[in-house]
Amino acid sequence: MNIAKQTLAIFILSFFLQYLFSYWWLLPLVAFLVGAGLHLRTFNSFFSGFLGGFLLWGLYSLFIDWNNSSILSSQIAELFGVSSGFILILITALLAGLVSGLCALTGTFGRSVITPPPPKRIKRYSYKR
Repeated sequence: MNIAKQTLAIFILSFFLQYLFSYWWLLPLVAFLVGAGLHLRTFNSFFSGFLGGFLLWGLYSLFIDWNNSSILSSQIAELFGVSSGFILILITALLAGLVSGLCALTGTFGRSVITPPPPKRIKRYSYKR
């Protein structure tokens, strides 16, 4: 449940801040702050940051591509030697997800330096005979 909360927080906060200010570095900043604010395990924090950044920039790139009838993405893909504009959008989303995931992970590590991580759950099994 916390993974979904962190993913939605990164997606929604980054969407509104990038809508208002339109700086690319707001996504990593939000991922760092949300990763530091919500205390998750390391893989969960990276995964939720990756998913939030991947979805945000992937959907936004698809929206821009759809609005200009794939003219810009096909020209940029030809310039970079990529076979199609959709692969360029996928590469953009993967890079955004990677940066966002690493920043969320850095936020989690930064918080664990200040406060200790939550204790691991011990699974206890009861055997009924």
